[in-house]
Order: sequence, then structure tokens, then C-alpha cells
Amino acid sequence: MSNVYVKNCCIGSGIPKICVPIVATNLREIFSQARGMQRKNFDLIEWRIDRFADFHDINMVRRASRILHG
Repeated sequence: MSNVYVKNCCIGSGIPKICVPIVATNLREIFSQARGMQRKNFDLIEWRIDRFADFHDINMVRRASRILHG
């Protein structure tokens, strides 16, 4: 199996990685869940866009993505 790199996280080697999901349905929930994770110890965040009510609106997806990236 090949390694996969996400920024400085190498998946496929070393200790198992911890990935936490964001399953929010709107921007307010996304922001709230992301802020709640600031002091947690994990390697990756998985945004479950299929739970986002506005997943079909590219502008809303971009806004949510910027929130998460920040």
C-alpha cells in the first residue's frame, strides 16, 4: 500500500492516524464544530459534505471550505 500525504501528515506509515468528522448541516454548525476541535488532539478533519444542506450550491461550499481552512 502506498503512503498518502495530507500536508505534513503521512497516512500509511507510522502510528495509526486519528481523523475526526464534521457532520454539520449548515455554516453555523460547521463553525461551531470546527471551533470545538481546536484544543483536541487529532491528525485530520474529514468534512462530511454529504451532510451539508447546501452541498449543491458551490458558493456555499466555498464559504464552508474557507471556514474550515481557517
